[in-house]
Amino acid sequence: MAHCANVVWRDLGYIALLCALLTTIHVWHDWLNPLSLIIFVGSVRFTIPGIWIWFTEADMRVSAVPIFRIMGLGSEQWMRGHILALLGLLGVTIGWLMLGHTDESRSFQIHPRSRPYLSAGIAYSSIVGIFLGFVALIIFVKSNVSIIEAVDTGVFRATQVQQGTGKYFYLSFMLISSSVILTDYFFSRKHAWWLSLAPVTVAMVAFFVLGGRMRSLTSMAAGLLVLRAWRSNAKLSPAAIIGLVSIIVLLSTFFFVGGVYRGGAGLAGVSQTLSLAAILEYLPQAFLIEYGQLQALAGAAAIAPGALRGSTFLEMLWPLTKLSDSSDL
Repeated sequence: MAHCANVVWRDLGYIALLCALLTTIHVWHDWLNPLSLIIFVGSVRFTIPGIWIWFTEADMRVSAVPIFRIMGLGSEQWMRGHILALLGLLGVTIGWLMLGHTDESRSFQIHPRSRPYLSAGIAYSSIVGIFLGFVALIIFVKSNVSIIEAVDTGVFRATQVQQGTGKYFYLSFMLISSSVILTDYFFSRKHAWWLSLAPVTVAMVAFFVLGGRMRSLTSMAAGLLVLRAWRSNAKLSPAAIIGLVSIIVLLSTFFFVGGVYRGGAGLAGVSQTLSLAAILEYLPQAFLIEYGQLQALAGAAAIAPGALRGSTFLEMLWPLTKLSDSSDL
């Protein structure tokens, strides 16, 4: 009975999401509005893996993805993780709709005539930020491992980070934010798209050395959103569908290359293993543990309530907790 109730509430939740999405697209006249992006990302990272697990036998899950066996979670934890993801998407959607009436929310759109003029000072400051962020990234890598070794072998993710070097890592984020600003400036001056996306491409390649694929993709994803913002709202067309499929294919290749690279095989291993057959074999697992991140919520659901004794709420007060910790003084 409880299982059937969960199924009913799950279906009602997805129906509510679909109605909110269709309404927003109809009002905005733009299928790539902020709410649709959030729902799309949430669906890829949580909904698709959740539905796959829901309709798959336990033995098939373990054999398909080794991390499921390592985590040792039962069907109840995966179901609760799926429900947590759905509640999160519904919460964001409700907050979006509560911000104002749907008709009024169109005022948040960026129309061609209302786009602000970006002065040359924006370009100069962003270049300085890119330089400082790149220097901080070099210092961070060099403080923990040889730069040549990190680039050639891709072993930085397995490197023990030295205490005190984390500040350079956080400073290196200026490379991401500044590259996005410079990309926005180039688009405002109507430069070619490949030139405008050059700064975020450089940032993506630079952070790829650290092995974190999602972090390195952040700058490129933001750059593509800037590109979309500087173009007029368009309906879903065959060209847009082809573009989305191309992005998915390129993203799959990027994740595959990153997995091989950061696994210790390095640049040489990427050139040896990169093939269409290898990518197709990698895709099923990628949708579950690379694009999909349901295991994080399933693991959180497996922790008993109160097991951490409220420490998570105290950690949210950082850095006040760090300053008040007498052991660090």
